[in-house]
Amino acid sequence: MKKPLLALCLLSASFITNAQTDKGNWMVGGSLGSIAGQIAIGEPSYGGFGLSINPAAGYFVKNNLAVGAGIQLTPWIGDEFSFGYGIQPFVRRYFGKGLTKPFAEASAGYSGFISAEDGRPFFLTANVGSGLAYFITPNVALESRLSVSAHSGSDWEYVALMPAITVGFQLHLQSLKRAKPQAAIEGE
Repeated sequence: MKKPLLALCLLSASFITNAQTDKGNWMVGGSLGSIAGQIAIGEPSYGGFGLSINPAAGYFVKNNLAVGAGIQLTPWIGDEFSFGYGIQPFVRRYFGKGLTKPFAEASAGYSGFISAEDGRPFFLTANVGSGLAYFITPNVALESRLSVSAHSGSDWEYVALMPAITVGFQLHLQSLKRAKPQAAIEGE
């Protein structure tokens, strides 16, 4: 009894997770860390670097085109220690077929940070980048990305540019509506 049940579970999991970038599918993951520097134009000048954790989830509205949102959590080391946070909706476009898929991504949202000296209000953030997703299994991709972010104070008194190199992963999950085993489809 245990063997047939295990086989059924594995078969069901393969139908649910045997997807990549098709319409109706989901992706969940994010960057495990990114190394970024900051170049400030105007005041204040916050030089330094951060190491961030950015969980994200997206939905494929079209083949190779996903929309979603990510959360940014970044301890920042510079003149003083601070902690950045934010939320950014994104659009991501994959190109090509096969195990290796290049992608381009754009996002915009609000961020803020907390520091020992002062807490800044939310500020606007925009990000563009491109990268490469390598599918190590049909549903797990390792990713690397090069991007640049622009941050502006709430009163537009300064702009900070942040180039970043990011490494992460994504789980690509097939929609449950599309994941029906063939026997269930034939029986309908």
